[in-house]
Amino acid sequence: MRLLVDGRRLVLRVLLYQFTHDEDLLNIELGTMPGLIGDVTVMANDKQVRQLQERMLDLLRRYRDGELNFDPPPTGLTLPATYLTALAAGVLVSSALVLVVAGRLAARAGLRQLRDL
Repeated sequence: MRLLVDGRRLVLRVLLYQFTHDEDLLNIELGTMPGLIGDVTVMANDKQVRQLQERMLDLLRRYRDGELNFDPPPTGLTLPATYLTALAAGVLVSSALVLVVAGRLAARAGLRQLRDL
């Protein structure tokens, strides 16, 4: 319980969202306060902080008692198909741009300059 009380409030919010995917956690009242370098984002409403702490404690108790299971972390290297598709598209676009630029440079160059390449 001490970790829930002493822990970072925003970290608690993010962890609870990761476990529950509850969209209401995204609407929690945030504020700012002066920090060492600029302003720092903080949870401004102490009542909401207490509610988060209670929800996380309940979640941990349910997990301990076997009422709740979490998916195990992935094993090995797993990359989503969308990431691989975006990576392949980026490589293709970059390659096409290099070819276009090389073609334009070759079109501007004279015979002597092309032999030096």
